[in-house]
Amino acid sequence: MFVSKHHYAVALSQLGNKVYFLNPYSSNGEKFSLTPVPEFPGIQVVSFRGFTGSYILRFKARKFYDLLMKSQVRKVLKKLAVQFDEVWCFETNLYSDLKIFNGKKTIYFPADILLYSYQIQLAKTADLTVTISATIKKSLEVTGKEILLVNHGLAPSFVQLAQQNLDSGLFRDNSNSGKIKVGYIGNLVRNIIDTVAITQLVTTYPNIEFHFWGPHRIQDSNLSGTDDPTVKSFIGLLEQSNHCFLHGATVSEKLAIEMQEMDIFLLTLIIKKDGDYDGSNSHKIMEYLSTGKICVSNFKVGAFEGKDGIAMAADNESFFPLFEKVQSQLDFYNSAVQQEQRLAYAINNSYANHVKTIHRELYT
Repeated sequence: MFVSKHHYAVALSQLGNKVYFLNPYSSNGEKFSLTPVPEFPGIQVVSFRGFTGSYILRFKARKFYDLLMKSQVRKVLKKLAVQFDEVWCFETNLYSDLKIFNGKKTIYFPADILLYSYQIQLAKTADLTVTISATIKKSLEVTGKEILLVNHGLAPSFVQLAQQNLDSGLFRDNSNSGKIKVGYIGNLVRNIIDTVAITQLVTTYPNIEFHFWGPHRIQDSNLSGTDDPTVKSFIGLLEQSNHCFLHGATVSEKLAIEMQEMDIFLLTLIIKKDGDYDGSNSHKIMEYLSTGKICVSNFKVGAFEGKDGIAMAADNESFFPLFEKVQSQLDFYNSAVQQEQRLAYAINNSYANHVKTIHRELYT
């Protein structure tokens, strides 16, 4: 599953850059490896082994950890023998000083809530800090550095389909086989998903098809996940329900096509205001909007409050009546005008456009 760092690496390579994608350190494996990515000729993946006790030292002896990490990075740079024009850092935990990468320009791009002081102070070592959340931006203001706020981006496969629909007017066709289809994209083994809300929808609407894209087994996830009994029970319910379809992790090109068949999309998460996600933004919303169809959320998404495009409830108590209203009035929520607005908004937020915005800010 691709997140921001993967998408930006691809966008930069497609704009003609040579990209080195540095993996987090591993606890075993080769000391150093450089692997090309066949699907994206401009990208090479750099992997390296961490030093003994790196995880413990990261939290218990940060200054000593930083010295060892600086030495480790120097070894990696020596192997690469490259002078970087730009260093983009999406990693908030492994490094305390981005100057150790010796880039001509350095961009810090935190996309998750910052919980530790060293994650915030890292912005002081960058030429530009970029983020997708007003909450994250506010936490970084103490550094006195310039912070650029952009929305989540949209990958080329989604942009292409959205543009085709916008140009051809195909988005105006709101007919389907008779059954309403509801889609959800995400890692189903994450404990942040509101399984109670989804379970209630699935059991309340047996005549609606529910489609899920994303890992539903812990071994299929390249992101965080859990296999606790609650998650297993939830996935078991979906697997046993004839009107639920689990498509698993899907490449973006295929996902973009399959999503076109949906009438409604879901954003159903447990929001932890003091945890690692406060609901201020969500990557999947841009992909939802690229279909033109309505998205229904069980929380207020800060980045979209006051804007049209998604229907937001404050909590589950108001979420279920809202979903009922939307599914019964699809002609309104998926009207030609509303679909056209969503498509145009999503297209404008392509990763290629965001790279240009960031570069404009970085070099002027």
